[in-house]
Amino acid sequence: LIVELFKRVDDFLSVHPKEIVLIDINHFYEFREQHHDKLLDMISNLFGDRLISRPTTTRTAMSYTLNKIWNSTGRVIIFYQPPLPSLRASDINGHAGPSDIIKLPNHVWSRQFIRSPWPKTDDAKRMVDDVGNILQTRVLEDGFQVCQAIVTLTVNSIIRQPTGTFEARFGRRATRALVDWLRQVFDSFSYLLFKLV
Repeated sequence: LIVELFKRVDDFLSVHPKEIVLIDINHFYEFREQHHDKLLDMISNLFGDRLISRPTTTRTAMSYTLNKIWNSTGRVIIFYQPPLPSLRASDINGHAGPSDIIKLPNHVWSRQFIRSPWPKTDDAKRMVDDVGNILQTRVLEDGFQVCQAIVTLTVNSIIRQPTGTFEARFGRRATRALVDWLRQVFDSFSYLLFKLV
């Protein structure tokens, strides 16, 4: 399945050679060192010289421009969240075991180059408020910025939903709240732009 998805990305880049694709890979449940090696080899073999090498610092990454990238063969940035070693062998929380420290190849960018916070709530209004706070407090010099406007279900929210769908109770509410918030933000931004011009 993952190979097919990556092949579709590669095909897309063949048709659209000026596009830049950023792929953020994380949450490795039941992954061990050999699984990471296999996935990283597959990425390397499939994308080859389309992979953009990891810069030495975040500051260097922020100096990349489209022209600079277009003048190279690279079109794909892979962000890879290597799991932290577990202190206990009994941990089954998606982290690697003590011997599974992952060394990233040069064409894989570590987490230091991307910030990807998300609201940790199942309440749509609080999610929107948290997204606004995340966007207002971000530091652009810290690298690539992602803000996940998602609700995070808790055990209680799952238990309270014995029938029906999570989409109906959480997904649609969150989408409505986010769209309403985006409209307000866009209207405010448009008004400010109009006043400045």
